[in-house]
Amino acid sequence: MAQNLRTEFLVLIKYTVVSIISLFVDYLTYYIVFKHTALGIQFAASIGYVVGLFCAYILLKKFVFLGTEREIRLEFFMFLISGMIGILTTFFTISTYVNFFGDENYILAKAVTTICAFIIVYIFRRVYVFI
Repeated sequence: MAQNLRTEFLVLIKYTVVSIISLFVDYLTYYIVFKHTALGIQFAASIGYVVGLFCAYILLKKFVFLGTEREIRLEFFMFLISGMIGILTTFFTISTYVNFFGDENYILAKAVTTICAFIIVYIFRRVYVFI
């Protein structure tokens, strides 16, 4: 039992590190696209999210969820589903936050949203994607 808890804790730590790297890639891509192209902020944000999502998939497969036996196409499809869950969680969490507290503290709203999405997407990926 203690070994299982230790293993799960290490997976969670590695998952967190990969998520931080992927979030950085997302924001960097967003910034570059927004500042250096004629695309609008919505397209820049969408492109950043997709690039971050692909980055996360590659790093999670290489460093976190080792030895999964699932067919690659099904696994990748389920990973994309987890990305959609993350987008929906973000949208509804930030909407709920703004409804209750307003948008004056948008940094805190984003932090709360990021934590909620992180937890929900981690559980989904751990149970349904990388099995």
